[in-house]
Amino acid sequence: MLTGICAGVMVAIYITLEAPISGMSMNPARSFASALPVRLWGDLWVYLTAPVLGMQAAAWYVYRRGKDAVHCAKLLHTSDQRCIHCGYVPAAQDKLAS
Repeated sequence: MLTGICAGVMVAIYITLEAPISGMSMNPARSFASALPVRLWGDLWVYLTAPVLGMQAAAWYVYRRGKDAVHCAKLLHTSDQRCIHCGYVPAAQDKLAS
């Protein structure tokens, strides 16, 4: 639930604050389609490198946090429910599964 709210707020912020200043687009296909007829490829490299660099920076940050690192992809990780991302099984469900 919180992930959708956070993603929506981020998109609204990008569109409201960043798009009027730089003319940026959050869709690489839209940027490619605009660049194709005029053959302007100067800024297309951002769409190819930024996602990879962002993922690498996030992984490095999580790795550097050490014992406090996030071990699951879920934003809200409760201890009473099974998790399909990290494999966590609560003690009561673990005994039932055996």
